[in-house]
Amino acid sequence: MSADTPAEEPADREANQPESATVRGFFRRSEWTRRVEASGLATASRDLVLATVRATKLRPKEKLAVADELIAHFHDADRQGVNPAEAQHDFGDPAVAAKLIRRAKKRNRGFLSKLKTCVWWALGAFAVFYAVLAIRFYSGEPRVSVDHLARLNAVAAAVPDRERAWPLLQEAMSNLDLPTRGGPPLDASPGDSAWPSLIGFLNEHADPLDTLDAALARPALGWEASLARPPGDADAAGGVAPLSSLMEVRLDHLHQLRNAAGVLRARGVHAAAAGDAAGTAAASAGLLRLANWALEHPTLINALVASSVQAKADGLLAEALTLDPELFSRFELRRLQERVRDRPRPVTDEALLGERLIFEDLLQRMFTDDGRGGGRITPEGVRGFATMLGAAGSLPGSGVTDSNPVEASLLPLALLVSASRSDLAAVHRDAMDAAAAGFRVPLHQAWELPTPAALDAAVDGPLGAMRYGMVTQLLPALDATRRDAFESDARRDAALLALALHRHRLATGSFPEPSTGYAKLVPAYLHEIPLDPLHGTPMRWTIRDGRPVIYGLGADGDDDGGVLPTEEAGGNRAAFAPPEEAVDGDWIAWPPGG
Repeated sequence: MSADTPAEEPADREANQPESATVRGFFRRSEWTRRVEASGLATASRDLVLATVRATKLRPKEKLAVADELIAHFHDADRQGVNPAEAQHDFGDPAVAAKLIRRAKKRNRGFLSKLKTCVWWALGAFAVFYAVLAIRFYSGEPRVSVDHLARLNAVAAAVPDRERAWPLLQEAMSNLDLPTRGGPPLDASPGDSAWPSLIGFLNEHADPLDTLDAALARPALGWEASLARPPGDADAAGGVAPLSSLMEVRLDHLHQLRNAAGVLRARGVHAAAAGDAAGTAAASAGLLRLANWALEHPTLINALVASSVQAKADGLLAEALTLDPELFSRFELRRLQERVRDRPRPVTDEALLGERLIFEDLLQRMFTDDGRGGGRITPEGVRGFATMLGAAGSLPGSGVTDSNPVEASLLPLALLVSASRSDLAAVHRDAMDAAAAGFRVPLHQAWELPTPAALDAAVDGPLGAMRYGMVTQLLPALDATRRDAFESDARRDAALLALALHRHRLATGSFPEPSTGYAKLVPAYLHEIPLDPLHGTPMRWTIRDGRPVIYGLGADGDDDGGVLPTEEAGGNRAAFAPPEEAVDGDWIAWPPGG
């Protein structure tokens, strides 16, 4: 190209200026067009240059440089005497020329320029992707189609009003004005310094105790669960509307049942100390009825409360027989045995129904519903789950709110992090099924049951823990619950054996020697031999201070004669453990509490 082209010098000067703003780029686009129009080229040549530069689709600065080069090219042809029509013909198809020019210019761009282009394309693609993600996220709404609360209340709701004990129990417990700090403890025993004040408390509240007896005369509790807060109420701390799910159910009746159990235990011990066998047996029967009432709702917390109330009934019998071994007749001991034998097992796979309902209810309130069991997380679900984690102490704060623009802008990422509704349901179902299987086999076999493969795979690594966090956060402590279930079974079997030993003592004048085994007990005083749940072998007993101590071998499998592990090692709880946690010592099932 000729060096004396009039437009070349300003073109070089313009092309070498930095491109720093979109507005400046706009004026450059006007400049290259103006430059071509003012070039003095023939009309056809000018139109050819305009079409070619426009077709390159290059950056404004690059278009300006291309325009100047093409203007110079046609001016050179003109100075060399080439006919404009011939020059245009030699130039060729503007689309082809534009494509070649664009390819050459892009090839000559520097590394940083290419990197900048890639970054902008990536950001643009991400912006489009995130916009679609946000639209998909914020357009999702949960659909509540099943009333799981009604399913949870099914047993209680079927109780006729005239048979419901809850109104009387509530009245009795509210009028009892149970001692708080500074008052007599309900677990005091004869000989304790607090025992006289506890007796005084019972004597002063004869009327509420009569109301409690009237409640115990009714066949069912009939308490129905309800949500802790009405739907739509905002959390006082963070302004977040809580999920109106089964997670919000208040179990106020359990507190009243535990308090009533403490009162009945105190009355039973008082009756035993006074030589009143009928009063002690009535208190024991009342405790078992309270435990049955706790089982009207199939949740693990209800089952554990029922188990603790049954333990209190066993403790009452043990303490009564310690206070007065002659308190009960052989007939009364047999009747007590029948009650213990007939009481329901509290912690079973049926208690997992409530946990399943709670999880299913959360899913339908947190995820969309595609009609086939699947769905995606919704804004309500993210906020609700964050609120639950905050309330449980797993996440600081009280939840995620739209008032924080940063948090609101990040919410759509939950679609990428959270597993689908169907995947969460499948993993939770597998975990619950595995737990249910653990309740149906002996404990020494249940220890060996593997963790569900789906749950292991789901929580493998940090990504799995995030995707299935809802499952892992809401799964109950299944191993500990299974241990509680078998402890409860062992406690029942030990109570049956202890009552059989006392029946033998009343009939023969002495306890049978442990060395004779069960030959003198089964079937005369005991229907079957109770088994040690840890090893599947017969439970053992020894006579200590004139009273039977019933025990099983500890996790180490050694017979230590009914001697507990040291307190430093963990005591009774440490002995009732899986093999890998074995310590030296046995676990004691009777008297309850070791």
